[in-house]
Amino acid sequence: MAFRLPQPKTFLQKHWRLVLAVVVFIIIAVFAFWFVNRARTRTQDLEKLAAVQDLRNNLGLYAYFRNDYPPVAGTTAERLLGQGDAICLDKSDEGLRNACDPELLIARRLPQADFVYQKSAVGNYELAFQFQKRLGSLFDVNKDGRIECKATREGIECY
Repeated sequence: MAFRLPQPKTFLQKHWRLVLAVVVFIIIAVFAFWFVNRARTRTQDLEKLAAVQDLRNNLGLYAYFRNDYPPVAGTTAERLLGQGDAICLDKSDEGLRNACDPELLIARRLPQADFVYQKSAVGNYELAFQFQKRLGSLFDVNKDGRIECKATREGIECY
């Protein structure tokens, strides 16, 4: 009668439950990270959409008081809102200023979200901005990671 020694078990044979638990935990962590990141992106885009609506309303108030939209001063034909000399909006001739008169104030602080303001013609303006990859039924048609949009007094158009 031959005596056989038992074969030693491999790590997976000994600890298969632990390995399975680690794999399941990693899969759950990946899905949780993806879900949280997607929700954060959507929240940022919805906040930007709310800021666009506020800007449109504020520019409409300026046009109500001045019968036109704020001029674009200087050598450039556009201004980045919420930064530099376009921090607030009042009823003055300039409209977009870095320090507004409290008596004439329309918007104390313009949002800092890369809104480019351009006065396109008398009685009209254009706000250019971007959303991230997806918002509701809007998709990134250019496949460049952004949805380009512009807001005018008539509405918001994305492409």
